[in-house]
Amino acid sequence: MVSSRRIGESSLFVVLGLVLSVPDAAHGLQLSTLPQPTGSSPATAAPTEITGVVLNAQTRQPVSRALVRLGDRGVLTNHDGVFSFSQVTASSGTLVASKPGFFAGLEASDMGSRVYQFGAADPIVLTLYPEAILAGNVTDAGGEGLPNLNVIARRSTFDETGHHWRQVDATRTRSDGTFRLAMMAGDYSVQVRAMSQPQSGQEMYLPVSVPAESSSIKEAIHLRPGEVSEIHLTPETRKGYEVTFALGSGSRRGFPRLTARGNNGLTIPLSPRTSRSDQDTLSVVLPSGTYLLSGFSEMGGGSEEAETSITVPDHDIGGVELHFSKTPAMPVEVEMEQGATSDNATPPTAQSLGLTLVSIATNGDAIEQSFPANVQRDQTAIFSPPSGTYRLRGRSGGPWFVTQASCGGTDLLTQNLVVTPGTGSVPIRIVVSNQTGTLSGTVTLAGQPAPGWVYLVSATPSVTPVVMVRAGSSGSFSRSNLPVGTYRMVALERRIGADFEDPATMAAFLDRAQSVTLNAGGQQTLSLAAVPAAELPQ
Repeated sequence: MVSSRRIGESSLFVVLGLVLSVPDAAHGLQLSTLPQPTGSSPATAAPTEITGVVLNAQTRQPVSRALVRLGDRGVLTNHDGVFSFSQVTASSGTLVASKPGFFAGLEASDMGSRVYQFGAADPIVLTLYPEAILAGNVTDAGGEGLPNLNVIARRSTFDETGHHWRQVDATRTRSDGTFRLAMMAGDYSVQVRAMSQPQSGQEMYLPVSVPAESSSIKEAIHLRPGEVSEIHLTPETRKGYEVTFALGSGSRRGFPRLTARGNNGLTIPLSPRTSRSDQDTLSVVLPSGTYLLSGFSEMGGGSEEAETSITVPDHDIGGVELHFSKTPAMPVEVEMEQGATSDNATPPTAQSLGLTLVSIATNGDAIEQSFPANVQRDQTAIFSPPSGTYRLRGRSGGPWFVTQASCGGTDLLTQNLVVTPGTGSVPIRIVVSNQTGTLSGTVTLAGQPAPGWVYLVSATPSVTPVVMVRAGSSGSFSRSNLPVGTYRMVALERRIGADFEDPATMAAFLDRAQSVTLNAGGQQTLSLAAVPAAELPQ
């Protein structure tokens, strides 16, 4: 069960941080020990005083005692959120605000640092987003709190390689079964599981997640800035029994990662114990049932995987064998498309293209993993992922882009790659072109140039279906070496964690979107009116 409530600034959980005491916000402190933002521009003739205010981005109320940095100087805001720097000799500079209990942005890549023009008529306004709180309790069937269980929070993120669930924090339940995590606003999944396996015959707590299908974006816990979301979880308990198994002779590259997936879709991460007398013998504890036991081991020089079905009765079992074998080595063959210009005539490498296989979660507890192409001793590149379902993704930018990608009869620009233990060493064929175009322009907000993010959604299949370009403080943006073709474009005042591959996402911004077609060697320039932050989802 999930519930949410708003919290005020005064009730925010504030961690210990740097404490400064200043008699007056106008006096600049030297902060040479702190990481410094970009320095100010060249000095002007006459020193001046710059003044601004720091506001709570949600409530628009002043934030007192926030630290504001300008180069190597820092001041704290007063009770009204006002700060000032005297004797400033630059015409512009980077201002950064921070305070425990707040974030400077809503995405890790957008932390509020920007260049401000000093002496402008409009006052300088810096904003901070109050942290969100993910709190809850974990109890047994009788309502008693369960201590010392592992609580893992994963955040839903989007970038040019697609969607990812990234673990951002973890904690343990307290003695009364409660937990609390201070988070950046966003969409989250939470999983609770035992820290270690029990002894045979003891009750064990099975993993439990919110949402139950933790790979579901739509069912994720949505945290807004300054909000508390409370969840209550009751893990299922079942008696566990010891399963002893032997590792095959090929599994000596490292200690394997093991999971067991039941017929009901529940995935249990396993913490195997080794036998003191035989390092090739491991044991785990599982409740009765039928499972697919999977192992993966990765070390320098290659990776191995194993898979076997087991049925656990109501007692300990042994004699299970887990035979590891090398994962398929799929060579990457890169060739140039006919019509590529004579410049840069040498085909790019899989690494320079940023080619990566990104796993697709096919069950509730699976977490995406990325497997980049690896360079071999002979300088060839291979993919060597474990069994699973993958999408091919690549890096935007650079003089080359992928026009075709295939593996056997699978078109990797439109279809997923399914890897099974019997896949074998089927090559992945990549065709590239350097017939690119350039896009530049200006982002405006309320009719004036302003910083923002530009999203370009390709209308044709691509290893980089969404390209994100940041517009600077002057509102200008530029991206060269874009693949030719047609794009749907929209500008936003700030970056958001949304799936722009989903047509429904772009549909929400159709009144601000534009289409643009890039031809080989061509350049397009346009102006985009940004969607204000107040109209964006939070």
